[in-house]
Amino acid sequence: MFLNRKIIILLLFALSFFSLKAQVDFTPRQSSKVPEPYKNVNSYYLQGDFTMIGNTNLTLSSYTNTRNNNNRMIFVDVDGDATTKNSSSAVLEIPDAECAEIIYAGLYWSGRGDEDIVYNGLDKRKVKLKKAGQAYQEINANRVDNNPEISFTRNDYARIYAAYADVTEYVRTHGVGNYFVADIATREGNGGGTGYFGAWGMVVIYKNSAMKWRDITVFDGYGYMNKSAGSKTLPVS
Repeated sequence: MFLNRKIIILLLFALSFFSLKAQVDFTPRQSSKVPEPYKNVNSYYLQGDFTMIGNTNLTLSSYTNTRNNNNRMIFVDVDGDATTKNSSSAVLEIPDAECAEIIYAGLYWSGRGDEDIVYNGLDKRKVKLKKAGQAYQEINANRVDNNPEISFTRNDYARIYAAYADVTEYVRTHGVGNYFVADIATREGNGGGTGYFGAWGMVVIYKNSAMKWRDITVFDGYGYMNKSAGSKTLPVS
């Protein structure tokens, strides 16, 4: 959403860890791992832009179907690593990357499975992250305002959960290229009317002195929606 020529608002829906309630307000995401003068700011005022990458770690068993609800889902596992149960990748590209500096990177993942936090060796609080050519690093979900690390795992919220981790240091170190995320806690099979799913996304803010000035704000929160829950309102100012 462009508020004017210099301001971009980035909205990430349904992606963060919070306590058990049907909606968590969407608020600006701050980071203490970014370089100065951007530590713990609500808005990144810089010459630069943002980009997003992501992929799914669960797919339909047969492409004669088009939806994950009421159909059998199977793991995607592309990394050639026998120790991971599921994995996918996406390429982080930044224009004129040799003249750009990565400022912030946030990793989000979400899925649906069982009530347990750990199921079949997969932990909802953790995923594995690596850039191609590197070893996997375990990523733990960040706690937010002392709220529980896991939410939306009970039957009344369809056992859907979501997570966030600040991966700024890792992405600043490794730069552009192909990133893999593995072992998202979800399950294979037929998930009924809601269906099973598991996916990840990464948002990256970067600066480049040759680009226009912008204010970039990352908003995130959680809104559980179904027919009975109705719509959600997201005020932005």
